[in-house]
This record gives sequence, C-alpha cells and structure tokens, in this order.
Amino acid sequence: MPSIGKLDPTDDRIGVLHIISGLTVGGAERMLVWMARYHDRSRFRVGVVSLMSGGGFAHAIRCEDVPVFELGQRRGRLSVSGLRSLFSIAKEFDPEVLQGHMFHSNILARLMGVRLIGLSGRELHVLNTIHHEHESIFRRLACSVTGPMAAAEIVFSLPSDNLVAPEFFWRPTREVFPYGVEINEELKRDRRVLRAALDIPDDAVVWVSVGRLIPEKGFPVLIEAFGLMKTRGERPFLLIVGDGPERERISSAISRTGLSGSVSLLGIREDVEDIYRASDFFVLSSLSERSPLAVLEAMAAGLPVVATRVGNVPGMVEEGRTGFIVPPSDPSALAGAMERVMKMGEEAREWGKRGSRRVHEFFDFRRTQEKIEEYYRLLSRGKGRNG
Repeated sequence: MPSIGKLDPTDDRIGVLHIISGLTVGGAERMLVWMARYHDRSRFRVGVVSLMSGGGFAHAIRCEDVPVFELGQRRGRLSVSGLRSLFSIAKEFDPEVLQGHMFHSNILARLMGVRLIGLSGRELHVLNTIHHEHESIFRRLACSVTGPMAAAEIVFSLPSDNLVAPEFFWRPTREVFPYGVEINEELKRDRRVLRAALDIPDDAVVWVSVGRLIPEKGFPVLIEAFGLMKTRGERPFLLIVGDGPERERISSAISRTGLSGSVSLLGIREDVEDIYRASDFFVLSSLSERSPLAVLEAMAAGLPVVATRVGNVPGMVEEGRTGFIVPPSDPSALAGAMERVMKMGEEAREWGKRGSRRVHEFFDFRRTQEKIEEYYRLLSRGKGRNG
C-alpha cells in the first residue's frame, strides 16, 4: 500500500478522499475514473481508497496522478487490519470531503467520518454516492441506522428520474447532479484495423452490448433473441463486453443455440470506445436498471440503440429517433427491433448521429464534474447548495 507522505501545510486545496469497494468493472467505477480525470487540480487534491485490490480502473486513475490505496480485502468483508489501514489513510490524507461509493463503502465512510471527527482542524463532510437504490431489507435498515452520520447523499440523475428515498425512518438530504458520460474527442483508431483485431469481417453487421454478466443484465434473453434471428436467416455478430458470475451460463447458452461463431464474450476491456467504433449497433437487454452508462456511451459513439424499457432508458433513448425501446424479458420483441434497425440503412446512421449530438448536448460528464466541485466548495465554506 503506497504511503501518502507528509502533506504540504501551505496546500490550501480542498481534499477529497473517495472510498469504493473495487475498481475492476462497472458504471460507478468508470464514473470515479472520470472524476479523477476532470477534477480541477488547482482547487482540489483527490485520493481514492479501494477496499479490494487490482483492476484496470485503478491503473487508469493513477495515470491521472491521483493516488489509489488498495487494501486487498475480500468482496463484502473488511478485516480488522483493513479497518486500521483505512483509518490511517483517511487520517493522513486529512480530507474535507470523505465520499463513499456503493453500499459497503458508503457505510464505511459514515463510520470513518465519526471516528475522524476532532482529529483535524478541518471540518469533515461525509458524502454517500447512490448509484442505485437498495432493495433488500437489511441494506435499507443499515442505511437508516447510519444515514444521519453523512452530510448528504449524492445522486446522479436524469430529469425524468423518480427519486425515492428507501430508508425506513430517516429521510436523507439528497444532492442531485445531472447524469453524464465521458465524451472523448481524440482521434480514434481505424475501424477496419479494429475489426481485423477482433477477427470480424469488414462487411459484417456487428452488435455490441456492455455490462456485468449478472442476472439483472438479461444476457440469456439477448442470446435467445440472436437465436431467433439466426432461424430467420440473419447472420449478425455480437460482441459482449464484461465479466461476472453469469459467464459460464451465458457461454453455455451461446453453444446450445449454435451461436459460437457469431457471439463473442470479450471479458473486461479497457478499450471499450474502440469496441463501440468497431460496431454498428448497441443493444441493452437488461431486466432492471437505473440509468445505464453504456447506453449513453454507445450513443456518444454514434450507434443506434435497441434497449429494454427499464429505469431511465426512455429518458436517454428517443423512441423512433435514436433507437427502439422494447419490453424486458421478451426475446421476440428484442429480435424484431434489432432486425428492423438493421434494415434501415442510411436512416439508422442518421439515428446514430442524432444520438451522438444528444449526448454531447445534454450528457457531457465535464459539466457534471463542474457542478460537483461547486458543491464541494460550498461545503468547505460551511454552506449547502441551498445555504
């Protein structure tokens, strides 16, 4: 574990220390990379504590000259030595803002904030970032008991989002910020080169789907939809980016459906933008979501979208203008929408361009980061956004 080193007493920047369970894969993890990449270095010093070790996102954050402290803990568990290390890091970093991400890290940030009170001349503000609502009774109860220890909950939301505080006997102060994704304007690699590296013919029709391989993402439904298209003579390719506990089940479904030659499980990739560029269309088959980042990332890359009607997807995808929206758990409807968009030709390409313009106009994460940092500055001056 790297040492923080002695802080410069003349450094008057606002210290922000993030705590997250791990940095391997997921929307919350990618968002933390963007927060590290776009923070105002003249006003903030930022650090990240990852309860688990490893993951490409840890490397990406370090590339932004932001320190990452990995505790080497097991998923969902924190040892006594891990707690001591976390406390030592937080004490040495001496932040004004201690911000948790996801359930376990939010709980730890609250408890750590109580432990750190009075150990510094700075006023400490504990923030919890809610990336999705907690549904289990245990988690809701834990949030209710520890929630008052935090100054506020940070929520990234679309204007259409229906925010419901899930706690039993405590209603949190919620600070809502606009949802956004990174928009990379740098020159991309040649599409033909990318396809050659993936062993895909240059003239093939390629779909891409990105997400953790977990039941909620509905990948077996997507495989069944591809099987239906195959029986009707369609031969597109499908690239699935991500990993998780459902990988073996999904792989078996691919083999059972006879799709081994056209569906590829790519695992965790750090070149997701290149995968989008090598593809023609994006598909989301989720059974439940809140605001899936992958939909906006695909739209930013200029891909038409077919997605299930879950969470805030209808607020992202303009039905009949940037994509199609279908009911979840319906392979036939999903296959039908995918076949329709494949036959649209130039109109589909126009949908992709329209979607890209929409993301640039409404969902640029750099604007989100500016609003977050404005809130940090208000906290450091002893004010809330309404103060």
